[in-house]
Amino acid sequence: MSKEIKERMKKLIDELEKHNHHYYNLDQPLVSDAQYDSLFRELLDLEDQQPKYRLDYSPTKRVGGVALTQFEQVKHIKPMLGLDNVFTDQEF
Repeated sequence: MSKEIKERMKKLIDELEKHNHHYYNLDQPLVSDAQYDSLFRELLDLEDQQPKYRLDYSPTKRVGGVALTQFEQVKHIKPMLGLDNVFTDQEF
């Protein structure tokens, strides 16, 4: 069972890295935000269940990528706080 979990975590990391590259660097997402979030959440759940298999380079350990140069920088008056992918009223 542990071999399957480690392999699934590695596969999820590889898939998420591909999606991150397409989203952040190429501005050409391959999947919807909901599909990405589902893969990300699956990886988070596996890492929580089996922390000994958590990899240091997991996308759960860092934030996004580098912004494309064509985006204008904006200063927000109030902080832009996230909700960490809230999907239900209970999670909110």
